Amino acid sequence: MIVDEDNRKHAKSIATRFQRALQEALVSNRTLKEGILPSVIYRIKDERSSAGKLERRYEHGLNQNLNDFIGFRILLCHRDQINPAVAIVRKWAAVRNLTELHFDDPSTDLSKRPYRSTHIDFDLPGIYSVDCRTSLGVEVQITTHFSNAISEISHSVAYEHGKTSHKNASQVDLLNLLYSQTDAIERAVSYLFGVERKTPHKD
Repeated sequence: MIVDEDNRKHAKSIATRFQRALQEALVSNRTLKEGILPSVIYRIKDERSSAGKLERRYEHGLNQNLNDFIGFRILLCHRDQINPAVAIVRKWAAVRNLTELHFDDPSTDLSKRPYRSTHIDFDLPGIYSVDCRTSLGVEVQITTHFSNAISEISHSVAYEHGKTSHKNASQVDLLNLLYSQTDAIERAVSYLFGVERKTPHKD
């Protein structure tokens, strides 16, 4: 067992409160209201996934940390909303005395596709693993609805633990096409709202 039932219940209670607070903070920002409203979803890593991740980390000589025991995903309308969302997340974390441990922003790096989401890791005080050597954390992913949809499709079709399956070359080709089309769509949406912000509106 990685995390006992009492700590899991506590984690769920914390995650639910965090989700509500994050959602409220995001929708109060004017820029983040453009287009599709931001949404926040979360999951708590189950025992099977936790054990699998720790095993992979052990095989690679890495520390036994579950940085994403509680995982949040923030879905935005377009890329220009990512930086404002990052600022809101950091402010939200500071109020709750969560320490930022890691920041990664591959959102504009095509080599990182399909998982081109900004990641911020925080500590998770008050939730403990059965094994005192394993620390638990909160991971916040920030991405767009478009990128999220393609990454979910990719994961279901031909993506597993960071390596694309080449069993079917046509699948890989089609996924690459989807990635490039998604990139073009996201640039277009960002441009549209950029023009909209600069356009005078009549009362």
